[in-house]
Amino acid sequence: PECILYLKFTSSSDVWAFGVCLWEMFTYGFQPWAAFSGQQILEAIDAPNFQRLERPECCPDAYYSLMLEC
Repeated sequence: PECILYLKFTSSSDVWAFGVCLWEMFTYGFQPWAAFSGQQILEAIDAPNFQRLERPECCPDAYYSLMLEC
C-alpha cells in the first residue's frame, strides 16, 4: 500500500510484487483482486487479517512456499 499511497518503493514492496507476479504466472494471468475496486484492494491488503492468495492448482508446493515468503 505504501507504493500507491506515498509513491514509496522499497525492496520490501519489490519482494511483495514478485510474489504477486509468481501467483499471476501460475494462474495464467488472472488478476488476484479482479472483483475489487482500487480502494477495496488497498483496504484489503492493509488489513490486519489480510488473507493470502490461495495456491493455484498447477503451482508446485515449493513455488507456493516461495510466494508465501514474499
